[in-house]
Amino acid sequence: SEKSKKKSAELEKYAEGLTELMGDARCDLVERSADLRRSGDHAALTLSIVWDCRRPSRLDGLMFTGFEQYEGFEEVSAVYLGEAGETASAILTPDSPFLPFGS
Repeated sequence: SEKSKKKSAELEKYAEGLTELMGDARCDLVERSADLRRSGDHAALTLSIVWDCRRPSRLDGLMFTGFEQYEGFEEVSAVYLGEAGETASAILTPDSPFLPFGS
């Protein structure tokens, strides 16, 4: 609906700067979307980001920098889906904010 599209668009400003790709892969942001679900005094933010990388083999991983920006973040369930079917996942915390890609 138009209402949910507007809500998602408003969340974009909070989603900017929450993640940083690590490595020299020369990536461009293609698409980013955000959705928020609330339950009482807790909330869950779903962030989807698509990058186009000219040298994907040089990606080391993803750093979640949102812990520094918003102290309310407690943990992040992070999932990486690569173009060639490779995957990585981890629960990120303020003490462990890095999701490594590959071996």
